[in-house]
Amino acid sequence: MKTIWECVKHFGYLFYIVDPKEASYENVDSVPDYITQVIPYFVTLILIEQIITFVKSYRLIRINDAIASLSQGILMELSKALFKGLALMSYIYIYRNWRICSLNWQNTSTWIIAFIAVDFGFYWIHRFTHEINVLWAAHQVHHSSQEYNLTTALRQSVLHLLFQYMFYMPLAVVIPPTTFLVHNQFNVLYQFWIHTQLIQTIGPLEYILNTPSHHRVHHGRNKYCIDKNYGGVLIIWDRLFGTFQMERHYISYGLTKNINTFNPFTIQMHHYFTIFHKFNKVRGFRNKINCLFAGPAWDVDAPNDTDFHDYETPNESGYYLLAFYLPFIDFIWFYNGLQEMVQIF
Repeated sequence: MKTIWECVKHFGYLFYIVDPKEASYENVDSVPDYITQVIPYFVTLILIEQIITFVKSYRLIRINDAIASLSQGILMELSKALFKGLALMSYIYIYRNWRICSLNWQNTSTWIIAFIAVDFGFYWIHRFTHEINVLWAAHQVHHSSQEYNLTTALRQSVLHLLFQYMFYMPLAVVIPPTTFLVHNQFNVLYQFWIHTQLIQTIGPLEYILNTPSHHRVHHGRNKYCIDKNYGGVLIIWDRLFGTFQMERHYISYGLTKNINTFNPFTIQMHHYFTIFHKFNKVRGFRNKINCLFAGPAWDVDAPNDTDFHDYETPNESGYYLLAFYLPFIDFIWFYNGLQEMVQIF
């Protein structure tokens, strides 16, 4: 049975609160699956958020939207079986053959360097997925919800892991694979709790850290929100590179042109079809290249169209997704989490 201290320690993972000495490993096989360890806290915080929301506004989460978000998270977890091993082997190969220095995995300084490097890398990965159309086709999955709550954090693309590792590969010339794996997980975990509307501000830390307020702007489809606040843990990268935006007023969430469906296949693939049709339609080599690698709003006739569109609520029922995905939910997401909850209580 877990001790209270172990429970507190695992909860702290969500906020990047961890002892570097306890999170440094010599072998890749020794690195824990931190994300699995905090699944009970995912579930608990989602329930708490909904209870508080109901008490404050008598409004509950839309079950179809939540199930759609959960389904995308499950699909992303399934995709790890295809991509994670290949991506990790590539990272290890680069580190073993082309690294320019050998940082000691046991040193706290290595841990801190890796924290900064991974977060800096995430900023640029995240920015590229917004500014390059073919990458946005994957990342738009995360932005497709018209809600903004903790379940939104789970809505991810099946190609998310593949694209992320591709851009993280340059770190392999410096950062040991085990240290990278640790920080890659904590960087992801930190970004879970900032997907909420309940926390308005965390005071002076707003100047340094990515917070719910900053990330609400990032998920907004208002004109002032577009392509802002890409940071993962630190918001200083946005302040340095001119992409920072304070939260000003009411934010409408979702895509600039919402797809209005909870169908998991459509959520994952619709923008690829949009690119395909546009690619076939445009004429000229330069236009076809722009179709793939310019921004998502690029168009021959309106290259900078980012007009705000009125909020629309999908009519399609999402309840059928529950029956379809329930076996995956039980087996992949909650099995290990429930085991840990039993140990806790």
